Amino acid sequence: MRKRNARKRSATAGWKRLSSVARLILKSVGVLVPALAVFRLLIQEEPVSLPWSTENLLLALRNSTAVFQLSSSNTTHNEPHKTYMELADLIQEQVNAPLPGGRQPANYETSYQRATVYERAPWFMPPRKLCKETCCVQGVAISLEQDETQLINTRDGMELADLVLPYQRVNMDQLPPRHQFTYFGRTFDKHMLPCLVPGTIIGVQNHLDLTVGFFHEYRPFIQVPYLLTVTGTDGDSPQLYEEYIADPLLIQYYATNPRYDRTHRLFRAHRRKKMHPMNLGLSYLHPQERFLEPYLQLNQYRNPFLLDDDKSKWDLAKHPFDFDKDVFVQFKFYPQRPHREALWNRLCSNNAIVNKGNISCTKGRTVGMHQFYKQMSQYRFGLSPPGVGYDCYRTYELLLLGVIPIIEERAPESHLMFEGLPVIQVANLSMATTISRQEIATIIQNYVTSPEFQNDTFEKGWKLLFLQYQRQAVLKDTKRDREILVDETTGKQYYQGYRYSLIGPGNNTRNDELRTVMRAKWFDHPEPKLNEAEKKWLQEWEQLGVKGLN
Repeated sequence: MRKRNARKRSATAGWKRLSSVARLILKSVGVLVPALAVFRLLIQEEPVSLPWSTENLLLALRNSTAVFQLSSSNTTHNEPHKTYMELADLIQEQVNAPLPGGRQPANYETSYQRATVYERAPWFMPPRKLCKETCCVQGVAISLEQDETQLINTRDGMELADLVLPYQRVNMDQLPPRHQFTYFGRTFDKHMLPCLVPGTIIGVQNHLDLTVGFFHEYRPFIQVPYLLTVTGTDGDSPQLYEEYIADPLLIQYYATNPRYDRTHRLFRAHRRKKMHPMNLGLSYLHPQERFLEPYLQLNQYRNPFLLDDDKSKWDLAKHPFDFDKDVFVQFKFYPQRPHREALWNRLCSNNAIVNKGNISCTKGRTVGMHQFYKQMSQYRFGLSPPGVGYDCYRTYELLLLGVIPIIEERAPESHLMFEGLPVIQVANLSMATTISRQEIATIIQNYVTSPEFQNDTFEKGWKLLFLQYQRQAVLKDTKRDREILVDETTGKQYYQGYRYSLIGPGNNTRNDELRTVMRAKWFDHPEPKLNEAEKKWLQEWEQLGVKGLN
């Protein structure tokens, strides 16, 4: 009772610390009810992700606001979608607003940073935790609601994972605040291997030494089914050793910039069943989300390609096509990717428009992100050729701004990645030496007058741009969707993350002591050899999960 009263006093004090101005803002935008629901939740139970300071309470309220706006938008589609240019002043005001505690803005916030996290709660009992000599694994309840509005990002593989193999050449603590992010997944230590349970999601950054190291040094000790994500860079995946997709314990291989044309017989036999393409999304190195998120919030996260009124902007009979006014052409040039500059020269070298304020079809002119999006949003179409990798951040900026991207086709990968989205795919876009403005105009006209465009609402595809889609997919593939918990007092859903930790002497032991030179083709032996103690341990984990759901 004393602890419960202490929590009430602490939560009440946190509420009082909110300024009267903040409370007035909450009331004025009509989110007082969801805000109070979150506050009631804080009083009754124990979130363990962070102490409930004013800063964290405001963050929870903001998340509640975002989800409330999204669900409200499902019932109000009467207002026309507004462009970034039309909302520019409001967006700039939100971007410039000081953050709680005077902290510096990051380029983006992870879903986990926005989540509510519980180790225990009345609806999450008994605690699900088991240990061995060197490690423990524990079930942790993590909210799902923030995923509805979490924009996809090139690091989503780490966002989805329970264990991660990150690129270790950079000390994250020494990075500036805008590049510091927090994920649920712990760094994968070999001493955690004995505790792995079925359905664990492992995230590997797509560097060749990490992917090869995982299969050679970690995989030989794994004895349970697992799901692998390979993301975080512009590189193709798989880069090498594509035969490892045949691993019988590998549930699914989630990857950005997927390549289906690898030639190994085992890869060709399993790619359709096991390869799951992931969209690259936005960059964590640039502040794209800081500007795009308030824009989407102001539009209630609505799909800009849905309404007939919105679609009319692509009616070429009503609005005749003009390349200079309709096609946004602006991208970086790379010495190792000369095709980009060659494409720009073919489409822009004879540009007749002289406009000092325009950045499309101009070289050597840089503007801030806000000004960049203001101009981009005024176009109907935008070029997004391959950059360092095949998939490009520009594609997702254009889609989120309600502009139709024109990309290079890579079949079948690009068809799978952009299914249900208004994306114009051109074969050999960057390599064609004679492509002209007129050819681009013809391709555009054929697309916007096609049944494919005219008859699609693009609602299914729009969901691909938010983390919820991939979260649901990995939970379903690992059968962990059956472990989703519901707080009956609020109706909110929580998935169970698997938190791994080290204990005992293994915590201070060098990983090199567990290094293996094993190179046997373990994927030819589908059945892992588990002794009776290991089988009993895994059965106990499964039974704890069943009890937690009852």
